[in-house]
Amino acid sequence: MPNLSVGSMSGRPPVQKGVLTTSSEILAENYSRSGVVLMNLSDSTVYISFNSSAVLGSGMAILPFGGSWTMNDYTYSKESIEAISHSTSSLLGIQEFVIRA
Repeated sequence: MPNLSVGSMSGRPPVQKGVLTTSSEILAENYSRSGVVLMNLSDSTVYISFNSSAVLGSGMAILPFGGSWTMNDYTYSKESIEAISHSTSSLLGIQEFVIRA
């Protein structure tokens, strides 16, 4: 189902979040979300999952050194996003977009 929304879209301030070697939430569930861009700023692959624990070597992989994942009409979700990595020094750049009424 396409991401059709009423109102305009606004970007939240971009943030950077560390990714742990255990699954942890990087974005909370957000019913106002209209899009997300995640960029891997580290040298280790990061794996993400929606509304469940992320698993090493499984699910959506964001490759190191600038690999990215962008939410689109086919991957659209308002659920929480969790991430995990082999390295404790992994870092994700996060840009979330929300609907403004």
